[in-house]
Formats: sequence, C-alpha cells, structure tokens
Amino acid sequence: MKMIEHTKAILDAMADGILVIDKDYNIVFANKTMLECCGIKAADITGKKCHDLLHLCPVPCPEKCHTETCPHTEIFKIGRSVSVIHDHTMPDGTEKIFGITASPILDEKGAVVFMIEVLRDVTECKKTEKTLQETKDFLDNILEGIGEGVVVLDNELRIIKANRGYCEQVKRPLEEIIGKHCYQISHGHDVPCSEKRNGCECTVKRCFETGDCGRALHTHYHNNGETLYIETNSYPIKDSSGKIVYVIESLIDVTDMVKLERQLDESKERYRKLYENAPDMMHSLNEDGVILVCNKTEAEELGYKIEELIGKNISEIIPLESRDFCKEKLEIVKSKGLYEGEMELLARNGNVIPVIVKSKAVYDDNGKLLFTDAILRDITKLKKLEDQLRQAQKMEVVGQLAGGIAHDFNNILTAIIGYGSMLQMKIKEDNPLRSNIDQILAACERAANLTRSLLTFSRKQIINPVPVKCNAIIKKVEKFLLRIIGEDIELKTLLSDRDLTVIADSGQIEQVLMNLATNARDAMPDGGTLTIATRCVSSKENILTLGTCHLPLDTEFAEISVADTGGGMDEKTREKIFEPFFTTKEVGKGTGLGLSMVYGIIKQHGGYINCYSEAGKGTTFKIYLPITRTETAKEIKAAGITKLKSGTETILLAEDEEAVRELIRNMLVEAGYKVIEAVDGADTVNKFMGNKDKVSILLLDVRMPKISGEEAYEKIKKMKPDIKVLFISGYPADMIQKQSLIEEGLNFIAKPIFPLELLKRIRSVLDN
Repeated sequence: MKMIEHTKAILDAMADGILVIDKDYNIVFANKTMLECCGIKAADITGKKCHDLLHLCPVPCPEKCHTETCPHTEIFKIGRSVSVIHDHTMPDGTEKIFGITASPILDEKGAVVFMIEVLRDVTECKKTEKTLQETKDFLDNILEGIGEGVVVLDNELRIIKANRGYCEQVKRPLEEIIGKHCYQISHGHDVPCSEKRNGCECTVKRCFETGDCGRALHTHYHNNGETLYIETNSYPIKDSSGKIVYVIESLIDVTDMVKLERQLDESKERYRKLYENAPDMMHSLNEDGVILVCNKTEAEELGYKIEELIGKNISEIIPLESRDFCKEKLEIVKSKGLYEGEMELLARNGNVIPVIVKSKAVYDDNGKLLFTDAILRDITKLKKLEDQLRQAQKMEVVGQLAGGIAHDFNNILTAIIGYGSMLQMKIKEDNPLRSNIDQILAACERAANLTRSLLTFSRKQIINPVPVKCNAIIKKVEKFLLRIIGEDIELKTLLSDRDLTVIADSGQIEQVLMNLATNARDAMPDGGTLTIATRCVSSKENILTLGTCHLPLDTEFAEISVADTGGGMDEKTREKIFEPFFTTKEVGKGTGLGLSMVYGIIKQHGGYINCYSEAGKGTTFKIYLPITRTETAKEIKAAGITKLKSGTETILLAEDEEAVRELIRNMLVEAGYKVIEAVDGADTVNKFMGNKDKVSILLLDVRMPKISGEEAYEKIKKMKPDIKVLFISGYPADMIQKQSLIEEGLNFIAKPIFPLELLKRIRSVLDN
C-alpha cells in the first residue's frame, strides 16, 4: 500500500500529465498534472472515458478521427509502445496539443491489461513551429516571387539557396545549382573572381570580410555562352552573436539596360563628334549672351581655343559697328524663339567673317529661357560669288549697251572708212591733203579697235590674234600716246634689242597701252615720267603669277612694263584695281572700266598682268605674253591702198542700213561689179528669184528685218545649191552666229569694213 502511495506521489510530482486507461477506454488513474490540465478533481475521473475527457467525443477515436493514430488501438491490439501528436479538446473547450507516449502495462501472463500515457503539453511549441513554418513559407514565397535572381551563399561562396529568378538567369535547374560555388554557376570560372586577373570585384567576399553591403556590375554567362550584365547587391545575414553566417545576394539582369546605355553613349559620342567637327560654327548662349559651349569649328574659324571662347560674351566676337544689331537680334530670339539672317563675326586677327545664322531659343517646362542654340555658316565665298554675280550682271548690261552702240558705230565707221579709202585712192601721194586723209583713216582704225576692245571686255567680240612684234606695236602707238599724256609728262621707251614676237591682236594690245597711259597721266597731274619698256624673261625667274606654275621652267615671255612716277596707291586699293567699275577718280572723271578691260584683254591673250605700287612711290604694270617663234604677219595699212581688186560679176547686196548699202554699192560698182540691192531678208529672196541666173555671189548682212541673212541664204540655197555667199555684220551678238557660219565653211567679214579687205574677200570667194 505504501508502495502504491509512493508511486502515486511520484506520478503526481511529474510535470507531464499521466493517464492509465483500461482496454474499455476507462480512465483508471490521472496524476495531479493531468487533473489540473483538464480542470477536474480525482473523484470526477472515475468512469470517464479517455475520448470523452480529451476529445469531448462520445465514441472512441477510431470511429471519429480517421486521420490520427489512436494509442489505445495500437497498445491493446499490437501491444507495443507508440508516440503520437494529438489535438485535444479540454473539458472547458480549449484546444491543446499533446505529445503522447503510450506504453502497455502487462499482467503476469504478459497480457495487456492497462495503457499508460505520458502527455506533454506542446501547444505553444507547435504554435511556434507553425508560425516558423508559415514564416518560412512566406519568405520562400517572397523569394520565389522576386523576378530578379536571389541566392544565399556561405563563407565558402557556395550556393545554399537560390530562387527561380536565378535559375532562369543562368538557365540551370535548382538541383544543378545548390552546393555549387557561385563563380562556377554565374561566371563559368573554376576559381573565385577575386583571384582572376582583371576579375571583377566580389561584393560577397567583401561583405563577409567587412559586413558592409556592396553593389557591383558583373559579367555573367549562362550555359549557352550568352553574355549577361548583372547588377549584384550583397547583404550580410548574422546570427544572434552578430557573426556573419551567410550573405544574401540579389542579381538583377541589366543586360538590356547596359546595351541601351552603351548605344546611348555611342549615340552621344557620335553627336559630340558631329557637333565638334560640323563644317558650320555652333554655339549656345545664356540669357545674357554669354557663350556656354561652342564647337571646334567656331573656335578655329575665329582663331581661338574652345576654352577661350566659353565664358565670353557674344559681343566680344562681333565687330563694334554690328554689336547693336546683334543685341537687337538676340532680343528677337528671346521673344519669338527663332531668328534667321546674316550677321558678322570678328576673328581674333581682326578679320570680319560674314555668316548666316540660325538661332533658336530653348525653354524649360515653365517657359523660362534656358539658352539659345545657334548655327553659323561662313558665307565669305558666297559673298564673293554674289559680288561676281553682280559684276557679271554689270558686264551683261555693259555688253548689251556695247552691242547696241557697236552696231550703229560700226555702220558709221564703215561709211567713214569706205569713203575715206576711196578718197585716199584718188589723191596722189604728194598731195598735201593726203596726210589728213591718212590721219582720218588711222583714227578710224583706232576707233574700230576701241569698239572691238569694248566688245572683247564684254565678251561679245572674238579676237583674231596673229604673230606681232611688241616693239613695233609700241612704236606705232607712241605718237598717239604723246597726245594722251600731254606735254607735262615725259614718255620714255626702253625697248629690247631682241624682236619679241607674240600671238596677239595688235589693236587690242594698243588699247591696253592707251588705257595704261591714260591712268598714268591721271596719276601725275603735276607732270612726271611715263616709261614703257620691253624685255625677254623666263618663267624660272619667278616673276609670273601663281597661275603659271604649271609652265616649263624655260618658258619665255615678252615683258611689257608701263611705269609712272605718280602718287602710287595703298595695298587695299591695289587689290581692287582690276575690278570692273572700281575707280578712285571723281564722279564723271572715270568709268572704272579701263583696267578691267586691260585685264580681260591680257587674259584673253593667254597672258598675265601684275601691278606693283606703293603710296608715294609710283605704279608699275608688268604684262607677260608668251613668246612665239612664228613669223609675224604682214601689216596692211590704209595708207598703202593704191588699187582695188576689180571684177565683172553680179553681186546681190543685202543691207538694211541705207548709208552702208550705198557705200558698198559705190565701192563695188567702182570696182567693176554689177550690184543688185535688197533692203531686208525677204527682199533678198525676192530679188534673187528674179535674177538667179545673173547673181554670182550673195553679200548679206547677218541681221536684217523680216528674216535674217542666214535664213535668206538657206532659202536661196534650195533654189541654187552652189551659190556663193559672204556674210557681213557689225552686231556683236552675231559673233555666236559667226562661229556657226565658220563651222559650216561659210565666209564672214565684220564691220567696220575696209574696202580693200572687202574686195579681196569677195574676189577670194568668187575665185575659190
């Protein structure tokens, strides 16, 4: 009895609940802990069934709880001990979880007569476990739900956990990742990144060493070899003592972003180079006109370094006289947002550069002006082209004027020369009046040359150069030059001992000398000396213009220099002297065409002209014409006309100018020819139709009313294909027609007409 009481005392002292249950589920004993747990007294335990006490269930557990193992069934059926976890409902209705260890109590025969259960209340423990599991599941779900890759690494850089995002990044299943080193999976290396030459920084290693979080951009490779750019972020995981036990690393695939950034950088670089190397100048100004940025082109154009221009006010690179204009245009940009027009920039060396500028204002979201961008194009060459165009237009006007004048003037000269020549032939050589006639004809010849010079200047006249001697031209024009320069100026001629033969139109060269002499006279109002000299020079003496650099070193030139002792000119004036309409003379004292005519004539002769002058030291013009070995042509002088070539043929003369037609008719009749006159092209065709068997040659003015001389010839040729023709004209536009006539093998003679030349040409056409 004492033993039973002693055992009961021991069982009551135990912290775990103890129940003794028979095979009919009756509770035969409950220790103090169990009674307290159930909230009942020992007296109330008698007759209680275990399922009634612990489950509030009227039937045994197997009939009610099919998912739980019932210790009673296991003990009494099998006879072995069993441990289970059961959810119990206490008499007061509270739910508790017990860890139960049940063992059989055997009688002396070994039969199970009772079951003893030790019940430990594990309710709080299970709740904690459940909470922990729920937390774990929650964290796992978060980890798996993160789109980026996440791994947990130990201090040996082994992957102990990885989410689905990481598996997708490296294109490997989880089982191939866990336990492997991160550098094997992410980088394909066999050693840590930090040990590789040129390896990237390992933020995980640094995190283990310092405890600091880290960020880095890494190059990773998945199993197909494709390169990935990964941004890694490492965070330490510490235990309760503060020791770092793991590092969690997030890996964000920024491949697309990196590629985009690189493309953007490349694009920026391209645009930077485009900006820097653009052929146009570019800059940006702040609201006050200060240069914020400019390109290399602008700096080089203005003679600065970029850093020297940045910070300057735009007014510092604008000519003083244009600064107010520039300020006004800046205000237009600020108010209207845009400006396009011309302005000028001032280079460091003082040069003024004309530019066309396009400027645009840039505003912030609130409409406040941030800066103005401008593109500036150097239009210096364009300005020169515009000047050339204006000069060309002037020349066109002059040409048209010259053409109209030449037509009438050549007709007048033809009459004077014709009648003068006829009078000359009838006056004997010893007649005192003969010299007057000779001077009249010489003046007419010079007038004809002047007309041709004007037409040459206006590019309406085709020159006819022949071999001539430079010294002979100067001697011929010397007397006339004396009249031009006057008595106060001494004329000196220093001519080469060698005959310098050039291919030239002597009349044109005479005109050059007269123009230069006229300029020299005007430069010496108080008298002085005009010196004309000739000599032979070689291109190797380096005295020619740059345009002759392609010539052989032994090319010989005839140099004709015209020097005066006048006041000279400054460099700025000297640079413009050959420009048409440029003159330093008073209004009404000069046209500005003289020297440009000189320049044009020399250039048409394949020559070169230079001017040397300084203020107060006089002026020298040097002309260079290529020397030829060809023998000079024989000169035909009006004074030498003694006899006209005669003939008896019938000539159909077509000329709309009555005075010229009458002169030519008289010359032809006096020379023995029969003449049929026509007043225009249509009249010519009609007269020929009535006399086609008589007419031997057509003498046709190219330009006539109704139909032209050329059209009349085409109509007549259909009636008589072998008809001979000689065209005449004093109109410069017909020079173009002259070219076409020459190409067709036809004959052409230009006004003013010299009688001997006309008769010789008629005779030549008839005889050939």
